[in-house]
Amino acid sequence: MKQPINQGRLFLASCLSLVVTAMIFALRGNVEDQVVTTSGLLTGVTARGDYGWISTMAFFGFAASILVASPMLDNLGMRNLLYLAFGLHIVGILGFIAAPSYGVMTFTMLLAG
Repeated sequence: MKQPINQGRLFLASCLSLVVTAMIFALRGNVEDQVVTTSGLLTGVTARGDYGWISTMAFFGFAASILVASPMLDNLGMRNLLYLAFGLHIVGILGFIAAPSYGVMTFTMLLAG
């Protein structure tokens, strides 16, 4: 038997996810100076552009997760995919913080997306 959809709860969850997304955008913009100046990985005239490309990888990661995870949803279940997404996000953020090279920094941001 189908349970009724709690529209208020869905709306609250949607609003919360939008707030979290906005906070992530704000944080990425605020840490740009620190990443560019202190990491030592991004140097030269193109440092800000390189950081922009790294930040863009999160969008590619989001799109890839939709394309890859959607067909697996029925087989694995929503709970397992949410655990996987949470784990990859944590690994991506920690990898971004400890990245030894530009390539690793880019790949870990892809995982965080």
